[in-house]
Amino acid sequence: MPETRGPRSTGDETGRTRSHGQRGKTAAPVKIAGVGIDIRFCEVDNPYYNPAHAGDRTNPRKVGAARNVNESALTRLEANGTIDAIQTAAGFRFRALFERCMAGTPSPGDIKERVDGGGAPDVFTEGRMRAGYQLRLAAEAMAPAHYACVRFVCGEGHSLRDLRRALACRPDMAKGMLLVALDRLADVWGLRPANENRPVQGEGPGNGPC
Repeated sequence: MPETRGPRSTGDETGRTRSHGQRGKTAAPVKIAGVGIDIRFCEVDNPYYNPAHAGDRTNPRKVGAARNVNESALTRLEANGTIDAIQTAAGFRFRALFERCMAGTPSPGDIKERVDGGGAPDVFTEGRMRAGYQLRLAAEAMAPAHYACVRFVCGEGHSLRDLRRALACRPDMAKGMLLVALDRLADVWGLRPANENRPVQGEGPGNGPC
C-alpha cells in the first residue's frame, strides 16, 4: 500500500507550526456574554527569548497568546489601537511598579514563625522600596493631574468611564487626558526616542478644557 502522509507543516515567524490549509487565517475573538470577557489572540514578547540565539527559528521574539482585552482600560485601548506601543509600555510599567509598591501586608498564615530568636519577616522588601522610589520620581516630574490620571487608570485599575465621572467631563476629553499623561510618563522614563513623532492627542485637563 502506498504511504499516506498528513498535511505538510511550515514554521512561521513566531516559531509555531501550522498546516498549509491554515496559512493566513487569524483566530476570531471569543466573547463570553454576561461576564465581560473578550478573548483575542495576539502576539506578545517571548519571555524566553535569548538574544544570543537571535534569528533561530526556535527562539522567536514574538509568540502567540490569548488575552482578555477587557482585563483593564489599558489593554482595551491597546487592542483598539488607541495607544501606541510606547504608551502601552509606559502604562504597564507603571502598573507593575504600583502593584509591587502597594502590595498588602502578608496574612498571619503567610508569616513564618520565628525560630531560634530570629526576627520577624520584613514586609518592606528592597524591591518594594525601589518601586516606591521610581513612582515618586515619576510623580515629581509630572503634573499632578497627569500623575493622578495614570495612577487612577493604570495603577488602581479604574475604567475610562470611571475617569470621566471623576473628572466630570466628556468621554473624549477623559481619554485625551490619559493619552497625554501616558506620553509624559514615557518621556520621564525615556521610552520614546526624541525624533519619533507623537500620536495626535485629544483634549483634557492640562491639555485643554474639561
